[in-house]
Amino acid sequence: MKIQTGPILKFCGATTDTWTISFLVVTDSGQAPELHYRDGGSPTTVTLPLLYNFQKSWLWSARVTFPRSATTKEITYSIRTSVQEVAAEFHVPAAGTMPAMAYGSCAGFHSVNDARKYSGIKNERWFHLLRQHHHFVELAKSPESSARETEENPPYHLLLMGGDQVYADSIWEDRGETSKINEWVEKGQKTSAKFSSLMNNQVERYYMRLYLQRWSERGPADVYARIPSLMMWGQLCKITLQLKRYGSNL
Repeated sequence: MKIQTGPILKFCGATTDTWTISFLVVTDSGQAPELHYRDGGSPTTVTLPLLYNFQKSWLWSARVTFPRSATTKEITYSIRTSVQEVAAEFHVPAAGTMPAMAYGSCAGFHSVNDARKYSGIKNERWFHLLRQHHHFVELAKSPESSARETEENPPYHLLLMGGDQVYADSIWEDRGETSKINEWVEKGQKTSAKFSSLMNNQVERYYMRLYLQRWSERGPADVYARIPSLMMWGQLCKITLQLKRYGSNL
């Protein structure tokens, strides 16, 4: 059983004394992977529950609450399958303190043509963020660092994502996987023709493949495994729809 993407850490809430995150991993079979982590004492093992299955992808996720201590602490963990293990670490902010946060938005290229023309280092901004995070991690571990240095430059605890974590404009250029959708649009049928189950399947398959591909790339994958993220676009849309449903003027 191989890991298709992940682990991806999600921020799920906090109190002055606790820090809750979820671990998400996608595999190519229905055999549950295991989460192994160490929080100071003995290692803990959790079998990840199944969240969702689509064709040949199984999504597994578990939520864990960690106590916060007097200082920022490092949690080491690994995701294990029958044939693979992926290890990483993340950091829990000190009790009663604000987390050190990074912010990102609009990952990738809105224009497919711009992406093709780009000659720089792919995911360069992700690598920059990862280098900065690792620098703060090493600073915290160095015996030569002063208490003030480590306090003012903690490792990142939280990554806020403002929207468009994956651009999907290429769906309109795909003449294979989304052929029926493009045909539907190009013939002007979208105002009257029914959106068929085949088209729905093509959309879901396309987005699944796109997310698996983008979130497995070096850079984004390394960051998502080490800094819990809060991706706000989906939540914002959900809240907006709920408010509109109850008559709020937005």
